[in-house]
Amino acid sequence: MADTNDAPGGVKLQLDETTGEWVSKNALKKRMQKRAKKAAAEARAKPPQPATKTTQIPGNFDRLYDLAEKLIHLEKAYVCHCPDTETKRQRGGEDGKEGPKYRCSHANQDVETNLNKFRGMRDGHYAPQTVFLRMKQDITSGNPRMWDPAAYRIPKTPTPHYRTDDKWKIYPTYDFAHCLCDSFEGTLGVTHEPMQREYGRLDMAGTVVSKRYIKAMIDARIVGGYDDPRLYTLAALRRRGVPPGAILSFINELGVTPAKTVIQVARFEQAVRKYLETRVPRLMMVLDPIPVTIENWHRKNGGKLASRTHQKTRAWKEEREYFRLAPGRTAGLLGVSYPIKTTSFSTDLKDPDRVTEVRTVLDKETKKPKTFIQWGP
Repeated sequence: MADTNDAPGGVKLQLDETTGEWVSKNALKKRMQKRAKKAAAEARAKPPQPATKTTQIPGNFDRLYDLAEKLIHLEKAYVCHCPDTETKRQRGGEDGKEGPKYRCSHANQDVETNLNKFRGMRDGHYAPQTVFLRMKQDITSGNPRMWDPAAYRIPKTPTPHYRTDDKWKIYPTYDFAHCLCDSFEGTLGVTHEPMQREYGRLDMAGTVVSKRYIKAMIDARIVGGYDDPRLYTLAALRRRGVPPGAILSFINELGVTPAKTVIQVARFEQAVRKYLETRVPRLMMVLDPIPVTIENWHRKNGGKLASRTHQKTRAWKEEREYFRLAPGRTAGLLGVSYPIKTTSFSTDLKDPDRVTEVRTVLDKETKKPKTFIQWGP
């Protein structure tokens, strides 16, 4: 969305659907406004004003196509048949640093060849994602946006467009269409250069984050909706109990990069646990506890500790390899400054093998015990 000159103080809503999921203009507009109002309400913000003007990129398809042919005539665009793996190699690998950048042989085709192939794309002579119209820019630039990006492509799953039906077999990319349509609609009449930052797409391995594919899964009843806990949409994460701060912490940890990033789900879950670690209260319970008395405990020793703690282990052992509480042995208590050393213990009169109490003292000489015991006050 952008400010528009003929609607001072208003907002122009630009519908940039360029591949053709069928939906009426009014339905799409209402859906977007409904979601915007819902998001604003959840954020306790004032609902946004309705768009004062609505435009659609599909209305400029003919004009965009003519400009694409003009680029070919100017030898500024070429039709490329390289698969995705080869295109990545041309751009220096995944991060652009694995090798030299270079153009493929298709960039040397003459104007007539490129024009015939591009018109063949338009007429449906090629399979989806096997051929692209790429713009000649600066393949050696440090800016990834200059590495001969695609201007036109054949969609992976061709479907009739909701406005142009089956007229088009090819569609412009966002990189090609957005800047031109902004110019057509007069939204670039600004008095200063706007500040903007571009960042790459963040994907989660092993799941789907594309809105188009998620909607297809919803329509096929594979998932229950955008808030299905199996998904990784913001609505689904909220329903799963992930706080907004954990998501922001995860994004800040990754940083912002112009390159596409694929993150393992385990890394996201680790970031959520790390965020919750210092913010969520913990309750500990010890089953079948053994009372432990620290005979020389005093508050000046530091920390908060009840006079009686509970050892998790029920059995009493004195073997050499047993590092928990035993006469003369030292063990640590989680969260306590000093370890404790066992001095004596009491047993059940009816069951001599059952320990009923352990008496200990703080051991300030042992630097680090070999084991730590879970306990509760």
